[in-house]
Amino acid sequence: MLCFVTLTLQAQDVWTAAGSSTIFGSNWNETDTSNDLTDKGDGIWELTKTGCILEQNVKNELKILKNHDWYIEVHPEKANYVFKVEETGIYDVTIQFNANNFEINVKTTKTGDAVIGEKTWTVAGFKAILGKNWDQTAIENDMIKQNDNVTYILTKTNLTLAIGTYKYKICANHGWAENYGDENDSEGNASVFITRDGIYDLTFTFNTDTHEVSCVPTRKADAIIEKIWSVAGNEGLFETAWDEQSTANEMTKQENNIYILEKKGINLNAQTYEYKVCSNHDWTESYGADPSGRGNAILTITEAGTYDVTFTFNQVTKEVSATAVPSVTDGISQIASDIKTKKVIFNLQGQRISAPKQGVYIINGKKVVLK
Repeated sequence: MLCFVTLTLQAQDVWTAAGSSTIFGSNWNETDTSNDLTDKGDGIWELTKTGCILEQNVKNELKILKNHDWYIEVHPEKANYVFKVEETGIYDVTIQFNANNFEINVKTTKTGDAVIGEKTWTVAGFKAILGKNWDQTAIENDMIKQNDNVTYILTKTNLTLAIGTYKYKICANHGWAENYGDENDSEGNASVFITRDGIYDLTFTFNTDTHEVSCVPTRKADAIIEKIWSVAGNEGLFETAWDEQSTANEMTKQENNIYILEKKGINLNAQTYEYKVCSNHDWTESYGADPSGRGNAILTITEAGTYDVTFTFNQVTKEVSATAVPSVTDGISQIASDIKTKKVIFNLQGQRISAPKQGVYIINGKKVVLK
């Protein structure tokens, strides 16, 4: 008797390190196989990079990811793993990863001296404040060194800015290998907060010793800014709950600074729905219960049914309102609805009708015209 055995080979998972180009050669490149870790057994994986020029007190960042894909598994899950060296020099960097408990350890061994030349510092971030969107190569956003040799400044003038939060970072030598922002931000970005529409000068400051980042906005004049106003709120009233990014819920400008949004044929329950109007698909400027922006606006539905809802916003007074009226259906739809909901239908002579045609009828005590 012959026996056939089928062997199935399953590819082993691969763990890869990605991060600062000063360590890995490539910058945050999850596909770079030269940064794959070696399986040492018992769940321990290791990678050593040699000849790395590292600078004193400069952050070096990395993550470990599975199978060259950011979306399968990555460690640490949120913030990057960060390490520094106490002395500028050439280093061997050994990265060890424990796949059992996901711990990362880094060992640095200095192998030689190194001299770090003077760096170019550039501001990169939102296009509205810097002219280009997150462009670390934009030489027009290079900072100017001050007389103390540690302070760098960039001033952007006559910017027309709407109320909102604008993000940026300071990067070295037109690359992202070394960059600074706000460590308390989920993405490490620094922020400029604009609380009134207007024309502004922005002064960005960076200290190369402390790596402190700041931006001071100076308001120079009023500005009239055309904004996109949209409505977001509870699911049911809207397709997705509190989705300020939805273009389907943008309002249409009318006369006298009035904006409206009409949503027809919405099936609503007998309940209270909450919503707000926001500008430019962002919650920074939003209005609801009162013109100061505090609290949500409310629409109360007393009887479940299908409604046409009209949202209204006054851009000058910041007043928000919504009205809901039962949707008007054609005769065929009305008949189907009557049958489905078992409504009682009579003609004008008081006779009960099971299949009404065109005409005037009494439906649940109300006169209705079927067309």
